[in-house]
Amino acid sequence: DVSSLTVYGGVKYQPQINKLKKGVDVVVACPGRLLDHMGRGVLKTAETVCYEIFREILRDARAYETGDLMVLAAQAVVDRLLDEESQNAGELESFIGRTISFRSEPNYGQEQFDIVEDRLHPWGEFIFNVTGQKTEILAHRENRP
Repeated sequence: DVSSLTVYGGVKYQPQINKLKKGVDVVVACPGRLLDHMGRGVLKTAETVCYEIFREILRDARAYETGDLMVLAAQAVVDRLLDEESQNAGELESFIGRTISFRSEPNYGQEQFDIVEDRLHPWGEFIFNVTGQKTEILAHRENRP
C-alpha cells in the first residue's frame, strides 16, 4: 500500500506538515510549496539526509573515541551514499581515520538513520549504538568455528 500527499500553496502549512511528519511514500507538490517545506526542514531528499549523516559522523568523531562506524538508513539513502556520495564518504573516512560501512534498514523512512559503532569481537560481531555515556547493543552474531 503506497501512501501519498499533494502539497500546494494557498492553504495552511500545518495540516501538510503533520501529514509529512507521519510519513508518506510519494509527495506530489507545486514547486513553491515544495521549496517551502524543504526550507523548513520538513521534507528531506535522500541527498539532504546524506549530508545530515556526514555532519553527524564528523561531530561524533570529534567528540568520542569510537571504532569503525556503520550507517543504518533507508535503501534510497544507502544507494545515494554508495553512488553519488561515495567520493564524499571516502574523503570523510580518510579525514576521521575510521571505516564507514552502510546497511539499508527496510523499516526506516527516508529521513531516519542511525550511526552505530561497528565492532568485531573474538566472540562474535556486535553492533553498538553509542550516545554520550550510554552504550546499547543493537545486534550480536556469534562466530562459529
